[in-house]
Amino acid sequence: MAPFLRSLSFRLLILTAFFVMLSEVLIYTPSIARFRLMYLKERLAAAHLAALALQAAPDRMVTEELADQLLSHAGAHSIVARTPGAMNAPSRAPRTGRSMLSSTCAITRLSN
Repeated sequence: MAPFLRSLSFRLLILTAFFVMLSEVLIYTPSIARFRLMYLKERLAAAHLAALALQAAPDRMVTEELADQLLSHAGAHSIVARTPGAMNAPSRAPRTGRSMLSSTCAITRLSN
């Protein structure tokens, strides 16, 4: 075995590299979790705005163009808002390739 691998300076180098890597993991992991949480909160807020726009519309019906705009703003293919006490409708719309609105306050756009 080479004498350099048994020296104190080599051991100190390995120990330093280990603690640097450990500290990076301990710092980076919460940062990833916070980023993901903020990403999900932003998506939820955008979907909530789209659902509020649909609820404010007369008869909870919006035009095809507005439904497409709401979905693209929310970055979603489908938004379903269920009210407490109401019967739940199926969350899947027929595959038409267009935006679909149902009476349960749902906006859906399915890709072909």
